Amino acid sequence: LRAGVGSGGLQTYALNVGSNQGMWYFQLGASYADRKWYPLSSDFRARGIPTSATNATRNVLENGGHRENAYSSDSRLSFKLGLTPNATDEYAIGYVRQDGSKGNPPYAGNAPGQYLNIGGGANSRFWRWPYWNLESTYFIGNIALGRDYMFKARVYQDNYDNKILAYTNGSYTTQIPNQTNFPSWYSDSTTGASVELASFAFRGHELAVAAHYKEDKHADNGLSGTKNYRDVTTSLAAEDTIQLSELWRLRLGLSHDKRDAREVYYWPAGSTSGTNWLVEVARSLDGGHEAYASAARKTRFPTIKDRYSARLGSALPNPDLKPEEALNFETGLKGRPWAGARGHVALFYSRIDNLMQSMNILPVSLCNQPGLSAATSCSQLQNIAKARHAGVELSIEQDLGHGWQVGGNFTYLDRENRSSDKPLTDTPRNRVFAYASWKPSDRWEYLGSVEAENGRMVAYGSGNAASYVKLSGYALANLKVVYRPVPAVALEGGASNILDANYALADGYPMPGRMWFANARYRF
Repeated sequence: LRAGVGSGGLQTYALNVGSNQGMWYFQLGASYADRKWYPLSSDFRARGIPTSATNATRNVLENGGHRENAYSSDSRLSFKLGLTPNATDEYAIGYVRQDGSKGNPPYAGNAPGQYLNIGGGANSRFWRWPYWNLESTYFIGNIALGRDYMFKARVYQDNYDNKILAYTNGSYTTQIPNQTNFPSWYSDSTTGASVELASFAFRGHELAVAAHYKEDKHADNGLSGTKNYRDVTTSLAAEDTIQLSELWRLRLGLSHDKRDAREVYYWPAGSTSGTNWLVEVARSLDGGHEAYASAARKTRFPTIKDRYSARLGSALPNPDLKPEEALNFETGLKGRPWAGARGHVALFYSRIDNLMQSMNILPVSLCNQPGLSAATSCSQLQNIAKARHAGVELSIEQDLGHGWQVGGNFTYLDRENRSSDKPLTDTPRNRVFAYASWKPSDRWEYLGSVEAENGRMVAYGSGNAASYVKLSGYALANLKVVYRPVPAVALEGGASNILDANYALADGYPMPGRMWFANARYRF
């Protein structure tokens, strides 16, 4: 049982109960969270954008303090019932229902090409979702076939429903008079099944074969009529882990995936396929260390949204979008470098063909396509041909004794567009996270962490003024204190971003400033 409060009028409640009766078990969970707003940093400075391309009057959409239209509400119910007739077999059904609503905070920057109004509508996206719901039902089965084989099956269906209302300004009283895109109702579903057979019959081998089927449906129920889309994806896969000796291990994998667009509105349909493989070799070293190296080819199919979504009138669909194809190499070392420590270091390199990235469309005359609400600017998800990713990952954890533990990780990522001078966006060059925890007694626990990043490139501006900009780096500090008066009760309080840093992960969308919280938990 858990209850909590926090900044922005946050209220959270949760209850989880369960029982294991040997031959069967159940789990039941319910939760609710509601927040009215979140605070911005005291260093945030309000900026204004012109009313339109012909009206230079500036409009301040965010004046600081409480973030505008940043409310959210979420309730969740989950249930799982399982049968365990013996030590190896399990059959279970589950159900999850999640109902939510939220606002979309408006643009708070001043990049060129950003306006309050375009063609009588709003360029700054004064949007609200009165509902954003998920419903999921699933069955899982694990069956031992003798001592040497294990059969696993899963069947599931996920339903997603949401509605978007768009308004002309920050008063949220008058909806945009756009009969094509707003209001917008989405009804999506995913139905799938998978089977896997694992074999331990051959000495030194752990062999598994699997088949997967997935059907994705999307229905855009705008006032202009329902637009239906349907994809079917099938996959066959096999993997074998081979113990070559006491010290050497080899893992081999192969899969073939196929995606068919069975139903598409207006734009051309089509199909695509990809073959993936994996080779990994590992060697155990003295002192519990392990060294490994791997090479893999992976294919990522563009989704229905990637190919056909007009982003509610702001993007040009791309039905010819190709799958990303990546050739990945990684080598690393993990283990215990000294007493009380656990560490991992990895070097990686990826060569990517047909990398997908959202690009600003120029000239803007190309934006005059069905479903786009304005011809002044738009973007499109494109294959930008070849790219290269390279970097290093480091992680370490250390037990210091006397209740102390410290740890952290660091990632350096260098991305290069090898087909044009346009930058690759939305990832940091450097990212670091570190934490320390101290538990001086069974009753008290203190946890602190810091995180920082820099080198993130993002899209900047729109229309003919569209470009790219590197965001300022940032560093955050977080703190939590836990007090347990009795073993079954925990009282905790703390704050995130305690230094009240002013930062963003995208132009014009500042992240929360200092936020406090307090929670109480009771374990039966």
